[in-house]
Amino acid sequence: LKSTAKKYYDIKQKREQEDKKHLVVISSCEAVLNTYNKLICSSGYTASLFTSPQDAFEALLAGRPDAILCDLFMHDLTGFDFAREIRDLYPVEEVPLIVSTRQKDLDNKTLSRAMEKSGVNAMCEFPAKTSQIKSWVRPA
Repeated sequence: LKSTAKKYYDIKQKREQEDKKHLVVISSCEAVLNTYNKLICSSGYTASLFTSPQDAFEALLAGRPDAILCDLFMHDLTGFDFAREIRDLYPVEEVPLIVSTRQKDLDNKTLSRAMEKSGVNAMCEFPAKTSQIKSWVRPA
């Protein structure tokens, strides 16, 4: 009876996870990933965390997330470069891509142009609020 109850519990947990919206988060900083993981989970979603844009891209090839969140500056590229690559897979209307930054002295005009050219849906200051995270994920 215990093994049946465990199997039932595992199936129930798996179904609950499948029903949740899923975000992909890319940052070269583990502390940023951990912070966003806590915020995303507390918003009622699940997250896949990546320190490598290449690993994230490969995961995105395997399945469509409900939203993507990445740093403005990563090891080998910017969030705008990453967005341009992703937009070949998922159009702006289909998967929101948000760029997060800890810098506050950025030129808004330049950022707006870069966002438009690369297909970034929004920018946010780190850390985002749970209300912001919820606003990025489209209802089912």
